Amino acid sequence: MSVLEQLSDLQVFLLNWLLTRDTFKLNMVPVENVLSLVKHHLSVPTPNFAFEINYNQIRNERFNDLTQ
Repeated sequence: MSVLEQLSDLQVFLLNWLLTRDTFKLNMVPVENVLSLVKHHLSVPTPNFAFEINYNQIRNERFNDLTQ
């Protein structure tokens, strides 16, 4: 029996969240915190949300494939 088969659905869900949460971390950092660290404005490209969504879907599909 593999380790993944011994995990509950909640544990698998939390593991999946842990693996994907870094994708959203930058979106949750307030601009003021960033400016206090860098002391000036940085040019930041507009996020490509379509790419991020597609990337996360691919990541989730791969995770699901590994856990089945």
